[in-house]
Amino acid sequence: AIMSVDASFLLNTEKDPTLVLQCFEAAAETGFPLGVEKMSDWGYALYLNGQKEEAFRLWDSLDRFHPEGVLELQYRRYERFRLEGETEKALSLLEESALKQDSIIRIQASEAVSRAQRDYQEAVAEGERITAARERERKRAAWIVGLLVAVLLVVCCFIIWQEGHS
Repeated sequence: AIMSVDASFLLNTEKDPTLVLQCFEAAAETGFPLGVEKMSDWGYALYLNGQKEEAFRLWDSLDRFHPEGVLELQYRRYERFRLEGETEKALSLLEESALKQDSIIRIQASEAVSRAQRDYQEAVAEGERITAARERERKRAAWIVGLLVAVLLVVCCFIIWQEGHS
């Protein structure tokens, strides 16, 4: 049941945040692994249930224990400020989040371009190795054919010379 609990579920006015909280608490008691997103949703359920301080403490603790979820946490902080009517703080977090996402996208794009360049250079180098190997094989084959023709000419000349002296 906990897998289906998310922010869209919580935002549905027909749902009771108390039931959602019971779901999260039961999951935590049984040791069900709750990632940063689910923990963040748990905080949101606390907030909707009027337990603002508990929600804020949970969200703040996620920052220490789940640093990989920074963008999710910033979104929840934005939600906190927006819900509390602190629009300037909310806007500031939204702008900071947009800058971080932009930075992450730039880094990922840069890494993708670097990988593509590396793959291209490796493909070009492999193509050059294959071309060089083919050229060596062609020269070797030409040398062998030339050697066979020379041996054949020597044999023919020897046979003709023997025919002329007999």
